[in-house]
Amino acid sequence: MTNAHVDLYSSIHKGQRTRFFKIAMTAGTIDYNDRNALEKFHEELRAFKEEMRVHASLEEKFIHPLLSNRVPGGARRL
Repeated sequence: MTNAHVDLYSSIHKGQRTRFFKIAMTAGTIDYNDRNALEKFHEELRAFKEEMRVHASLEEKFIHPLLSNRVPGGARRL
């Protein structure tokens, strides 16, 4: 039996950074006179904000306690 390393942080956070980058690129290139594009952009911002809120809540509730058990005080630094 091997001691497999489970990475709970990299994949999800890379995906979040990619999505945030795409949102930033859209903000820099969107035609602010295009009402439909603005509504779509607003919905993407709203959805991302909600995803980040839920993510942070779940991370604090489930992941940080696990980290604290392995590395006392480790979750506080995050």
